[in-house]
Amino acid sequence: MEQRIELNDLIQYLTNVNYTIETFIENKEELDKFNLEPLEVINSSKFKFFKKIFKHYVDRIGIIQKMNNIDISCLASILYCIDEDYYILQQNEQEYLIKSIKKKIKNDTLNRKFKIGNKVTKQMIITNMNNKTMDKLSILIFAYYFKINIFQFDFNKGDIIIYYPDDEFNMYRKNVFLSLYDGYYNPLTYKNDNGRIFKYNSSILENIIFSEDVKLFSLKKKKFEICNNWDTLLSEYKNINLNTIILDVPDDLFEINSDEEDSDTDFKLNFENITEEINIMNLEVQDEPLYDEDSDELILETINDEILDKLKSMSKSALRKEKKENLINYLVDIFNIEEKSIKKNKKNELILMIEQHINI
Repeated sequence: MEQRIELNDLIQYLTNVNYTIETFIENKEELDKFNLEPLEVINSSKFKFFKKIFKHYVDRIGIIQKMNNIDISCLASILYCIDEDYYILQQNEQEYLIKSIKKKIKNDTLNRKFKIGNKVTKQMIITNMNNKTMDKLSILIFAYYFKINIFQFDFNKGDIIIYYPDDEFNMYRKNVFLSLYDGYYNPLTYKNDNGRIFKYNSSILENIIFSEDVKLFSLKKKKFEICNNWDTLLSEYKNINLNTIILDVPDDLFEINSDEEDSDTDFKLNFENITEEINIMNLEVQDEPLYDEDSDELILETINDEILDKLKSMSKSALRKEKKENLINYLVDIFNIEEKSIKKNKKNELILMIEQHINI
């Protein structure tokens, strides 16, 4: 009688391992999932990468990733983590909030209220905020703008990349974890929504920053270093005038995050509820240049013309009083000179170059 070949035997023969159909089905169910519905959750116990770090304590959360064919997944994931009210908004309200924040970043950039060193020009920030997709520079911009640390976990490559706004890593800032897969982002939070920010005393955060796997994204020539200098960590708060603090106010007007529930030690107006701050944003935007995405270059040209007129009216002694950094910015922003070609020049040489370009 002819012997029948069982499916288990066939799989074992083809794979040359002790692998049954039951384990095949079980593992298929355990495959990492990324195309999540809004607020759908998958636990890190089913992740393909980073299981050793997260174990079963982290969830990936589903969010709305695209609106009108524009990728919003990066900013939406960040807002999910830092604004507890973000995901109770309707979809059109979420879209309005994201547009408002991008507009605010662009306006603050044009009005010199926001910058990221000499390596990132105004045009780079504005162009990036207008792009339909977000990239590494986008995350760096958001890290600087919101003053947070952002960890990007790449589930295609298994890489961990960190973005932060300081010269050295300040673990006491808000630490936001993002999952990246095929160009789209999702927020990573504590299991069962037990926290969306990873605090300075988190064992998960500690395992990451003291591992050799973390990579730093920066446009400056710096390496990943953890800041342990209290003078540096507290430098933002040295100039606070304590006499101006009003004590008899509602508890939620100010936030002083010194408790264990929040790792951000900033003392500032409460921006946790960003939805309430949108009204403030709109009032500020009304007093600033109104934005049309197609007119960014025209606005920049207008501002550059104003700066050029200012330079033409300045005497040589006035130019000498300018900081070297400002002189370099004039040459880069107005005369389109490559920064690395003039960075080592002396102030007198920079002034001479400005005078030559003015007289052309």
